[in-house]
Amino acid sequence: MPWFGVKPDLLLIIAVTAGLLRGIKFGTGIGFLAGAFQDLFLGGIFGVLTIVKMVTGGGSGLIEGNFFKENYLFPSVIIFLATFTHEFLKILLSERLLFNINIMLALKEYILPEAILNSLLGIIVYYLLYRLDDPGGSYYG
Repeated sequence: MPWFGVKPDLLLIIAVTAGLLRGIKFGTGIGFLAGAFQDLFLGGIFGVLTIVKMVTGGGSGLIEGNFFKENYLFPSVIIFLATFTHEFLKILLSERLLFNINIMLALKEYILPEAILNSLLGIIVYYLLYRLDDPGGSYYG
């Protein structure tokens, strides 16, 4: 469902959240599955989204042990940055986009609004996946 002409990338949010919660291997695996499903069902150049989501999910897993997982705002910032990384890698790896796109226009009208939307939805997704990953384990309230 588009908001302000932009659709959120829920699979990216899940891949980044998986990396933040479980580390680089899990984030890379979820990124691979998410990207492969997108490549399979959306068409286009097969493998681009698989590679990009693997790198983004695995990259978020690099900081898995370096923040408090109970902090729900930090993952939102990481998802914001991961969306930028994802979109720029997608442009660089897709030859038909690389030579036919105005980067500044794409940044202003697509990438920045999608990054904001993903980061806002990321707060909710991270909270839900965090609770599923550790149900009641570190909850004191």
